[in-house]
Formats: sequence, structure tokens, C-alpha cells
Amino acid sequence: MALRILAILTVLTLVLTSWVGTAEAVSGTTIANKAKAYANAGRTDWTFAAAHPDAGGFFSDGRNTNKCNLFVADVLEAVGATVPHRNWGFSGPIGAGEWGSSSSSYLTSASCWEYRSSSCTGCVIGDGRHVGIVTGWRETTSATDTQLVSNDWGFRASGSGSSSSITAFWKYVC
Repeated sequence: MALRILAILTVLTLVLTSWVGTAEAVSGTTIANKAKAYANAGRTDWTFAAAHPDAGGFFSDGRNTNKCNLFVADVLEAVGATVPHRNWGFSGPIGAGEWGSSSSSYLTSASCWEYRSSSCTGCVIGDGRHVGIVTGWRETTSATDTQLVSNDWGFRASGSGSSSSITAFWKYVC
């Protein structure tokens, strides 16, 4: 009897797996490659002047607003990662302030996100005002006013985007 039940469970598992599919972990390399692909393609969906459906409010289409957080969210969602969303007032993905906080309640309560004190490929990097994705050694890809860029933001020795201004790295672990 036990063998018959085991056989039935095995068949059901195989059927359900083939029907539903299997979930694979999203790697940091996958995240970084998607961010770089968007930048290399010259995408401008997340620039300051661009319209974006998640950036618009009741009277806005998102033009003339910062969208670095939307770039990060769209990259993550494109590769199958989950992104914390705000549930009050604004219903979009969390902003740069949350990504730049090591104690963000949105991220610390999300089981798929882990705070890191140093960078890793595919980590979300933030300073509380700007956010991007670590796409290489001392390289970040992020949305600016006019384009997506891959540069040394977050790893500079001094000034805007210096390593001393970075307050958080978040790694996707699911």
C-alpha cells in the first residue's frame, strides 16, 4: 500500500511540475546582465523627462520625475525577482529612500532580500536619494536625467556618488 501511495505521489509531482514549471533562483549575474542590456540598448523609459506608468499619479504621466527606483524595479521584475511595493498613498515600487536604508521595513520584512555591507554583482545599491544595480567591479547601472548609464557611481573616491555616501546594498536571495 505504501509503495502504491508513493508511486501516485511521484506521478502527481511530475505532472504538476511539468504543468506549472519549476522556479529557478534569480542570480546576481542575471540581474546585472538585464540592467546592462537595457543600458546598452539605449533605453530611455526611466529618464527624468520620460513618461512611465508607475511614476504617474492621478494628474501625472510621470514626466519630469526621478525614476531610478522604477528602473531597478523593472529590471528585477523582468528577471522574475519580487520587488517590495508601497501600499499607502503611492502604490508603486519602493523608492530610493527605502533602497538606501539598511533598516527599511519593506526590505527587512521581505524574505527574498538580504542587507549587505559591501557590494556584489546584481546587488541594489542606494544612498537614500539615488539607486542603481551593481553590474560589475566598481560599476553601477542606473537611470539619470537623460539616459541609462553604467559608471562608477557608488564607488567614487569623493564627491557625488562616492563610496562614503552609499548607505545600503541589498541582495536578492530567492
